[in-house]
Amino acid sequence: MFDVIILTECHLGTCPLIRSLPNYRHYGSSQINNQAGGVVAYVRADWNATVSEPALCNADSILVELPNSKSILGIYRSPSFGNINQFLLSLDSIVKGDLNINTLNNYCQHPQADEYLCFVAQLGLQNLINVPTRGPSCLDHILADFQSQAVGLVCKVDNFHWEDLLEGSDVSVAACNLSSRLKVLVEKHSKHVSVSRRKTKLKDWITPGLIRNTFSALLKNIRKDHNKRELLESRDQPSRMWKTIKNICELNKNKEVNLELTKFKTCPSQSLDMCNDYFVNVGQNLANNILSTLGKTEVDLAAKVTINANASNSLFMTPTDPVEILGIIQNLRNNSAPGLDEEGLSLVATWLNSNLLTLNADKTKYLCFHITKVSSPPVSLNIKIHKCGNSRTSQKPNCSCNMIDRADYIKYLGVVLDENLTFGQHIKTLSGRVRKLIHIMKLLRDGADRGVLKMVYTSLCQSVICYCLT
Repeated sequence: MFDVIILTECHLGTCPLIRSLPNYRHYGSSQINNQAGGVVAYVRADWNATVSEPALCNADSILVELPNSKSILGIYRSPSFGNINQFLLSLDSIVKGDLNINTLNNYCQHPQADEYLCFVAQLGLQNLINVPTRGPSCLDHILADFQSQAVGLVCKVDNFHWEDLLEGSDVSVAACNLSSRLKVLVEKHSKHVSVSRRKTKLKDWITPGLIRNTFSALLKNIRKDHNKRELLESRDQPSRMWKTIKNICELNKNKEVNLELTKFKTCPSQSLDMCNDYFVNVGQNLANNILSTLGKTEVDLAAKVTINANASNSLFMTPTDPVEILGIIQNLRNNSAPGLDEEGLSLVATWLNSNLLTLNADKTKYLCFHITKVSSPPVSLNIKIHKCGNSRTSQKPNCSCNMIDRADYIKYLGVVLDENLTFGQHIKTLSGRVRKLIHIMKLLRDGADRGVLKMVYTSLCQSVICYCLT
């Protein structure tokens, strides 16, 4: 028997009648935004629960306050409300809810997902679910103020037949059957652990919640005093100071030893010799493959090298003015490096092959800078890295050379450039990086003084925000 059952999207706008379940008290939200909205809570009849309805904008909610200071908040936000600003302003904290805000970075991500995650991070919370929960989207969230290392338990409810529950006419029988089947699935994927006498409570009034809260407060105070003492002792030692900060913020990653390279042969030494032989000869093997592709030798390539007799140690750069730039743009030709005839890429590929180098087409992208969609080049534009000697103007345009993909944005030297030369995508990337640092500041704020917090902010956060500003 479940203690509390929360149902969302209950269509209370069209049918306000709530079915009763044996041994349960039922409660429903009265403020409904649309016909499909509404949140229903079923609480065990022997529990003295207090039910209220928080005032959340553009969302249906119900708050169940249980004994031992436990609270369960059920939220349903309709996807018809595209703007979530008012919802975020009215939201103080979230435990669990059906929010219909996709936080995954894919094609169907909510346009204000970053704003929602930043608001949650300000409360010291983070989403523990980063996988799709409904189709390709992550719409159901569980937020907590700690980093979860737990492994999720998956019950195979999809393979279970539920037709008889839907076809029945008695809701009480259907509820009992649903509860019993879920209990069977949970027991199938769980294990029983016997509790020793040392961990058994001595008095009836000692509840698990009271023990948990007491020990949590005690451990928090001990950890706070320990962190403050460690930071004070390492104040004059920068190396030790940062090591202490990493320990407090749980930034020390366990290094796993990779033993796969030692299993190619029966003996580990023979496997390592084979790996060393591969890396020692990888350059020579690559050069031989390029020479065999070109059908030439190193002597033939060396004969084509021309020696420049001009002075190589002198350099002079004249100032650039708008007139010079305009003249260069107006004099661009198709059969040169710039242009859409792919002549420049052909020259680059030829030069790389002549110098025994390669160009990875999978990692090479191109951007089309434009202000409006009208000025954008066609999407069907095909640009290839020609190695066959052909180009767009040749008689054989359908060659098998690698094609370069078009990208909307690209990251270059830590800066994200998009096709409109705006900083929207770059700011979005910075927002994600800074949001991950809020958890570090939360762990340090109890034990570190203002100077240490300022040093950590300047080193980790400000360096990210102010990168490439000058």
